[in-house]
Amino acid sequence: MKEIKTRHNLLEARKKALEQVTHGSIRPHGKLWGMDVFSWMNPDVEALALTIHAFPFPILWLSPSGLLMAVAECDAAIATNIHTVITYDQSSAAEKSGEILHLITTNDIHQAFQKMNALQFKPGIILFCSEGADSEMYQKAFSNYLELHQI
Repeated sequence: MKEIKTRHNLLEARKKALEQVTHGSIRPHGKLWGMDVFSWMNPDVEALALTIHAFPFPILWLSPSGLLMAVAECDAAIATNIHTVITYDQSSAAEKSGEILHLITTNDIHQAFQKMNALQFKPGIILFCSEGADSEMYQKAFSNYLELHQI
């Protein structure tokens, strides 16, 4: 009986460790155009909502539309901290995201970066999020973009 319990505990610990890897943590990237830059791969929706509320400046958020919808559903007051959201996955579902005043939908990540170029404001925060199977690819594209544009 004790061996079964130990095996179960090991499986639970492994499951929790895998969940922590899947839900990464926020990463700072310094400044871009005088704005603080962060990225987050596969964020937990509740943790992301809390983080958005904790940021001291308006946020320019690049996000897949599904994540935007999940956060808006989790926290109806999320729009108060967001200056602009740019979605980069062709979904029109994000257009119905309630009180977010500035919402830009694009067909791909590179169009999102082009839109971001025109939206510089100080003080401000750029938050880039990705999720799902293509999360690493999007994070790499964002890192490459930063390498080209950060001074």
